[in-house]
Amino acid sequence: MVPMYHLDLGASVAPSDDDFLRRFEDLTLPASAFRHADHVRLAWLYVRRDGLGGALDGLRVGIRRFATHHGAPGKYHETVTCAAVVLVHERVHRTSEATDWPAFAEANPDLLRWEGGAFFDHYPPSIVDQEDARHVFVLPTKKGVAASTGHARDYDPNRGPP
Repeated sequence: MVPMYHLDLGASVAPSDDDFLRRFEDLTLPASAFRHADHVRLAWLYVRRDGLGGALDGLRVGIRRFATHHGAPGKYHETVTCAAVVLVHERVHRTSEATDWPAFAEANPDLLRWEGGAFFDHYPPSIVDQEDARHVFVLPTKKGVAASTGHARDYDPNRGPP
C-alpha cells in the first residue's frame, strides 16, 4: 500500500475530500499540513470537480492565495502547478476506475513523490530554481527536458541541454 499523503490536522483520521477542500479554500488548513502529495490531492479534487481549465484557474489562484496567507508568496511556482494539474488530469482519464482518492493515490504513486516523481519525467530538477519558470509556465521540450537556461528554444535535442 502506498502512503497516501501527509496531512496532520490533529486527528487520527484523514479528512474527507470536502473537509480538505473547504479547509484549503477558507485558509484554515495549516501550511505544515500541505505537502506535495496534498497538492496532488487538491489537483485531483479540482480536476474532478471543474475539469482541466477550471482546475488550472482555481489552483493557480488558490495556491497563490494560500501561500500568501501563510506568509510565503514566493513559494508559488507556475510551471510546477500547471504541469502537475495537467499530469493529474491525464491520470484521472487513464485510471478512470480509481473513483476515490485512496484508489487514485494507490494507482499513481509516482504523482505523490516529489523527488523522482512524475513531474521530473518531463522537467529537469533545475526548473524548480528558474525564476522565469516560477512566474510563467514553461513547456517541457520534445525530449521532456527543458533547457538549463530556462528557455526551451535553446535546447538542441541532438546535443542535450546546454
